[in-house]
This record gives sequence, structure tokens and C-alpha cells, in this order.
Amino acid sequence: MWLYFLSNCVKRVADSLSRCISQVFTVVFIMEMILKLIAFGIKEYCKNKWNLFDGTIVILSVLDMVLSLSGAISGAGLSVLRTFRLVCFS
Repeated sequence: MWLYFLSNCVKRVADSLSRCISQVFTVVFIMEMILKLIAFGIKEYCKNKWNLFDGTIVILSVLDMVLSLSGAISGAGLSVLRTFRLVCFS
């Protein structure tokens, strides 16, 4: 009984932490996109395929965050697509 209660608490804390970290990274990527748009301008920003890829992932992440916070979707939603963002770092 106590083990079930403890594992349920750990799961809730891990879920909350995961959502919080996801939101922080989404905000960081939004800021990166905005700074690149300011620095390069829209035309130069759109010439680079990686910028278009990043922009698409950022827009989908914002959409996922808004839909999740509004309660329209639950679970993974579009957040699975954010894992593709890691491709840019390799």
C-alpha cells in the first residue's frame, strides 16, 4: 500500500517536472527564433533550411503547449516532434 502511494507520488512529481522543463525549453527556443529573426531578417532567416526546421518545431511546440494548457489535448500530443530538434545539435 505505501509502496503504491510512494510510486504514485514520484510519478506525479516526475510528470510535473517534465512539463516544467519542456515549457522552459520551449521558451528558450522561442527566444532563439526571435533573436535570429531580428538578426538575420525574415528573408535571410528563411534561406537556411535548418532555421525553417527550427521555426517549424518551435511553432508546433507553442501549439502543443497552448493546447495542453487549455486542456484540449492530453498526453504526449505534439511534444514528440520536439525530439527532432535534437538533430540540429549533432
